[in-house]
Amino acid sequence: MVMTFIQAARMASQILPTMLLTGINRSKGFTLVEIMLSVVILGAGLSFVANAYILSARGLNTASNKINALNLAREKMQELELTSLGKGLASSSFKDKITLQSRDYEYSQEVSEFIEPQEASKNLLEACLEISWKEQNLAKNVILSTYLLKETDEKEQKEQK
Repeated sequence: MVMTFIQAARMASQILPTMLLTGINRSKGFTLVEIMLSVVILGAGLSFVANAYILSARGLNTASNKINALNLAREKMQELELTSLGKGLASSSFKDKITLQSRDYEYSQEVSEFIEPQEASKNLLEACLEISWKEQNLAKNVILSTYLLKETDEKEQKEQK
């Protein structure tokens, strides 16, 4: 079927408003507004990704410091337990600074009498260890506590046998 010039003009007059309403135009590229809008959206998305990366790095640092402090406290507690099993312990207090993986930790140890009216507790001492450090201008710490055998005299050992 051959279309006449008048029919083609009518069809074009109906298609042109539809193209304008839907945003279809005859250019083959992007407008400056479309490019600017896509850059803004991309920038906002990248800023969220960068912020999430920074927060996860801080969390990793905090977890690493806490793990190091817990391992250090566990080692010191094992030393106390071995000393307690060998010859017993006396009441004491001790403080020291320890550097581990370029981080300064303060170590505090307190061994004191365990005050309890029961017969079984008269040979026990309470041992508390505290490891503290500064992280992002905040004081952080780990505390471990246990009961250990008290140092006994030779007379008491003979009486117990």
